[in-house]
Amino acid sequence: MKKLLLLATGFVSYFTFAQGLHIQNTTPYNIEYTIWKSNQSSIGTGCTPLIESKPATGGLPVLPFSPSPGSVTVEAYYDGNVNLSNTFNPTYPDTPLINGWMLNGSMYNLSATPPQLVPVIFSNVTTWAAMKFSVNNPGGGSIGGYTLGLGCGSPIALNVSSANPATPFNGTYFTFGGDTWIVLY
Repeated sequence: MKKLLLLATGFVSYFTFAQGLHIQNTTPYNIEYTIWKSNQSSIGTGCTPLIESKPATGGLPVLPFSPSPGSVTVEAYYDGNVNLSNTFNPTYPDTPLINGWMLNGSMYNLSATPPQLVPVIFSNVTTWAAMKFSVNNPGGGSIGGYTLGLGCGSPIALNVSSANPATPFNGTYFTFGGDTWIVLY
């Protein structure tokens, strides 16, 4: 009986706390973005706490274009603990570092000395909710802006497509295995 209870607890905690974010780009375009987490089970409070990436220095993170569009994926990965977003991850070397976060309107600078860390409890009670991004040609020029993910209690958009056939682009948002996936193709 203890083993069954332990297995059930492990299963529930995996799907509750694993919560990494994978952003995959197989397009010929650079993706410039901001990402956020929210407490989707707290609709009555506006899904607070809200945690949004806000670089303390520099511009927005940019996930580079695929060197072989359609067949090679460039992938970024962010742990559920946003305080790890400013640390290089050799498993996902293309992941742009994020050195700042807003928590309910208060700025946290991860590159400050000492780092201003977001209290871990807020990372633990939130899940990856959405990404707002622009699609840019590597040589310059924006193709369009999109948002994928969940609002507070309802989807913003789970799939997007370019309206211009000259610049084909699609994206999708889903969860699988306890993680959130945003795939751009």
